[in-house]
Amino acid sequence: MNSSDKVLSVRIPSSLIDEIDKVAKKRNISRSVIVREALESFFNSNRDIQIEFAPADIDVKGNEFLEEMGWD
Repeated sequence: MNSSDKVLSVRIPSSLIDEIDKVAKKRNISRSVIVREALESFFNSNRDIQIEFAPADIDVKGNEFLEEMGWD
């Protein structure tokens, strides 16, 4: 794990965990690697989606909002 990596806890249906475990076992890697690769693939294939990080009524300068949310 990289020193800049952060931990994220999510709830995942057991049927999906079973699928993750099958792939992880077959590839001899951890669940974390499978989930990270899946998320990277999702974001790489959805780069055209516009995400607004802060509501319009909040005055945010630079990366203050991202830093405040821990997303820097």
